[in-house]
Amino acid sequence: MEVDDASSDQHVDSRVKGHSTAANRMNLYKKKGANWREELRKKCAQHLRERREEAVSRARGLDEETERAEINKIIREEIEAMRRSLQFEEDDLVAAIEDFELIREELLQQELEDFEALEQERLEADVASYFSEEVTCPSCRMYPLLYFDPYTIICEQCEFYFHLPVEMPCAAELSAYFMQIFSAHLNRKCDVVPSVIIQGNHMFFMCANCGFSYTAF
Repeated sequence: MEVDDASSDQHVDSRVKGHSTAANRMNLYKKKGANWREELRKKCAQHLRERREEAVSRARGLDEETERAEINKIIREEIEAMRRSLQFEEDDLVAAIEDFELIREELLQQELEDFEALEQERLEADVASYFSEEVTCPSCRMYPLLYFDPYTIICEQCEFYFHLPVEMPCAAELSAYFMQIFSAHLNRKCDVVPSVIIQGNHMFFMCANCGFSYTAF
């Protein structure tokens, strides 16, 4: 059976890179002084941030169980690198292992704080965008709606006014909803713009030309 040269080269490159990474880590620990415990914390935290960023880029986060497993793996890798470096006494390694739980809990706490800060930033961004995007008035289809609270939408130009029965979705969703209604009417091959009828807490889109009728709210 013939072996693909490219595949073989990639396999060799992978092993070389893995060996190089391990060697670099061992050399790094050989250079460490009395602050090796702090260096261990920093290195573990950096690895964890990189892996979390990879997870976020895949549109998902790490749950607590997975995160603990990641931290355990990272710390074991670093302690093993210390062991192989031959630069640390056995007492140092024992101390590192004893610090294992403390380091892990510190990293988990930091990750929790970072996550809460990120969620707060996202919430503030959502609130800001809630009132920043424009929704074209469905009645005149020319001017943007004004909304001073999550329930009331107004067009100052055509005097359109409606009090939503439920809290308004974000501007982009409301705009897309109106566009879907108009698109449904266009699918009937009718060129007449449907009228928007307000009756109490209900909004209807109706076309006298083709008989189109849609209850928006």
